[in-house]
Amino acid sequence: GNKKFISYMNIFTNSTVRLDIDDKVKVGKEEKQNKITYGDILFTGSSETPDECGMTSVVTCEINEDIYLNSFSFGYRFNNLNGLFPKFFSFLMRSHFIRDEITKTANGVTRFNVSKKLLGKVMIPIPPLSTQLSIVSELDKINELIRLKKEQLKDYDNLAQSLFYDIFGDPVNNEKGWNVKKLGDVCEVSSFKRVLVEDVLEKGPVPFIRGTELSAICKENKREYKMYITMEHYERVKNISGVPNVGDLLIPSINAEGLVWVVDTPEPMYYKDGRVLWVHVDQNSISPIALQRILNNLIKDNYSKITNGAVFAELNLSILRSFPIILPPLSIQNAFANKINLIEKQKAEIQSTIAALETLLASRMQY
Repeated sequence: GNKKFISYMNIFTNSTVRLDIDDKVKVGKEEKQNKITYGDILFTGSSETPDECGMTSVVTCEINEDIYLNSFSFGYRFNNLNGLFPKFFSFLMRSHFIRDEITKTANGVTRFNVSKKLLGKVMIPIPPLSTQLSIVSELDKINELIRLKKEQLKDYDNLAQSLFYDIFGDPVNNEKGWNVKKLGDVCEVSSFKRVLVEDVLEKGPVPFIRGTELSAICKENKREYKMYITMEHYERVKNISGVPNVGDLLIPSINAEGLVWVVDTPEPMYYKDGRVLWVHVDQNSISPIALQRILNNLIKDNYSKITNGAVFAELNLSILRSFPIILPPLSIQNAFANKINLIEKQKAEIQSTIAALETLLASRMQY
């Protein structure tokens, strides 16, 4: 391509548009395409669930080149910016009360789309410019504290990774000469019974977890669920396919980061077939925490080689079962796990602080 463009994920994941991008598209000289400019509010057009539709990102910097908008998103542009501070709207449009209104504009069955007609009727408050500036100043300070805490988490993750390589070496090259077996030979690897769309509830006793929610658990220990099933349904599928035990591993199938969750609760939960892969761990022969780190390194370092998919790279049961994993003595695995547990306790305290700051941030956004 010859021109930069703002991708769907750029909008979905960032409240302010990232302009340090390499995404490019071919635009002909005579083509009429939508260019973005300072102050634009960009929206994602569709998603699998209503509450993920219409995610917004605001252009908060002046632009001195042509940058275009992807065809799966759309934008709104103020008639003029007099009395408006665009960064204020990056916070406002992601506040709970505005998100609730945007969600109401989405309709669909298997995939939900924002109605631009309904979206155009959503009312947004516009306080005086001085108030906008004051709110942004306060929220920026809270965001900076959150950023610093997240940097601490990265430091602990780097420490854990360093410990892994010190003790086990590279699990691909296996320079320490550990025994190696296929994952499917030492653990049962499976998935879950399919749950139909009509059986999923907005509220209920048993969380139904997709790859999206599982990734949030792996990354930030966030337990925020958007779909549920009944207890009766849970008991039915439990009797057919079983459910993970504490110490089993769950892996999102779309997973370039190598995310792996060690199940840490006996509470009833169920998972989306195909999008969540399940490793049953025999803890008498292998440490779940050691295996988690081994798989994490194998997946993220070799993702493009080990995945398949015509549209996007994705793990499947066959690939996972064929993983060659190192098998150090259990005593060494357990010693490593003890050190990781100490690190995770420190991380949990930091994550608790981040959660409190994010709650404060959300409350202040409801000005």
